[in-house]
Amino acid sequence: MDTSGFQKPGYACAVVELSIDIVECIPKIRGVWLGIAGGKIISANRAKRNLTRGAVQALGWAFAENIEYTNGMLPDNQYYNFSIPSPADIPPVYIDFLHDDSGETRGIGELPFTCVPAAFIQAVSQAMDYSFVSIPLKRKDIWEKIRRKKQDA
Repeated sequence: MDTSGFQKPGYACAVVELSIDIVECIPKIRGVWLGIAGGKIISANRAKRNLTRGAVQALGWAFAENIEYTNGMLPDNQYYNFSIPSPADIPPVYIDFLHDDSGETRGIGELPFTCVPAAFIQAVSQAMDYSFVSIPLKRKDIWEKIRRKKQDA
């Protein structure tokens, strides 16, 4: 078994399409697209399953979780800020592997965590016409921007 893929990272790019629900102040994700340059892919099905799970987890970290620690501890009331999405809430994730003639394996498992949150925050920024610059994005941040836009109108 070739384990050198752990030493050579792959590359990825991501696009997130969404709309903003102004009643609930949450982004409604329509889809996630990943382009992966991972070298030789031994099992495309397994790789896609792993990357899909990673993309969903990265989206959760970027918005849905909003967990705040106090003195390194997770307060009891913060357990409600962590939600596991139902299958109906998981957006479609489309993955394309870019062709690579090198024959080398590359590490791809963590790639969604490097590019999906950035694509998500950029999509929210474009939808809101405001540049959000921190992750995780919180519902109150979206609420404040919606409230200010209504006041300015």
